[in-house]
Amino acid sequence: MNSEIAIFFIILLVIDSSFAAFLVIVGNIKEQKETRYIAWALFLKAFISLGPGIMLFNINLSWTTFFIGPIRVAMIPLIYLYAEKMSSEKKTLSKKDLIHFIPSLISIILAIVLIPGQVDNIAATPDGNFVDTMRMVWENNPNHNILAITSRIICILQGTIYSILIYRISTQYIRNLKNNVSNISQFDTMWIRWFMVIFIIQSFFEGFGLIGIYRLPILLILAFVVELFSTFFYTIAATIQKDLAHFFYKYNAINEGNPSEDGVVLNNFIANQYHLDPEISLESASRELDISKARMTKLIKDSGYDNFYNFINIHRINESKRQLSSIPDNHVIETVIKASGFKSRATFYRVFKQHTGMTPTTFLKTVDRKPED
Repeated sequence: MNSEIAIFFIILLVIDSSFAAFLVIVGNIKEQKETRYIAWALFLKAFISLGPGIMLFNINLSWTTFFIGPIRVAMIPLIYLYAEKMSSEKKTLSKKDLIHFIPSLISIILAIVLIPGQVDNIAATPDGNFVDTMRMVWENNPNHNILAITSRIICILQGTIYSILIYRISTQYIRNLKNNVSNISQFDTMWIRWFMVIFIIQSFFEGFGLIGIYRLPILLILAFVVELFSTFFYTIAATIQKDLAHFFYKYNAINEGNPSEDGVVLNNFIANQYHLDPEISLESASRELDISKARMTKLIKDSGYDNFYNFINIHRINESKRQLSSIPDNHVIETVIKASGFKSRATFYRVFKQHTGMTPTTFLKTVDRKPED
């Protein structure tokens, strides 16, 4: 086997297994059991690299051919389940979740039927050429071709289907996030969509291997880079991301409170300037007002606001406009950002322009500012 390519696989083996072990530790420390799904996916990625990597040392691991197909088609469902379980109170696999692994079961059955007696023809050998191993040699090995076609077509379908499912999760995630928090960073709203991009890229490399793109060395290198990038991305995302289960509550019937006092509740909220607290959330706001989250949400929507996030930031922008209108020339905008309840300049500028149609700098040019005495 080409020693340089084998080294690539050894690098992937070490990185994937190390990051998987790291995520297991992080998940236990943070008590976020959903992290284990990413860890398992990385362990499986490491296992795929085991055979071609260890063959550099002339070790025969042809038995791994029984597992490569099932492992390939199990990785993407595991990553999808991570995204799904983030917003679920129950983090363990349910009977319903097992449907995601039917393709893996099909691959296992095919491997049991097709591989016995064909291991030497299907598996790579230590002295073989790696590029030739990666090609689909249709006319020479029908057993190998059936296994390869099945797993790669499944990967293409998974990349498409799970991208759509994750898009639906991301849409629900952002909607619930805005119903519950007042500050949203770019990471909070964008990271989950990267899953779709990575699925599509992985599907390209897995699926288009059917037509022999790995005959081109540049694509082998690119595939290696994609594998490294996906590992780093999944690890960082799973490490940083918080559990979202408490955001995905279901509204119950609301029978509390006096409807005639509904307007007073929100007025008291603004009068007490709770919206200027950067850490204010639906939970803490409802606690301050001594009402349920469900009623607080209903009051906000009945008052014409889209969600909690929109409600809070409209009043924050009103406060920032008031302060900008009276800020002395020798003061900087950062003082207004903090006083208005925003955590960062980037968020403040984005929200300000969204609600006013202009940047804070442009707004300042429209008001008369007096020098400080």
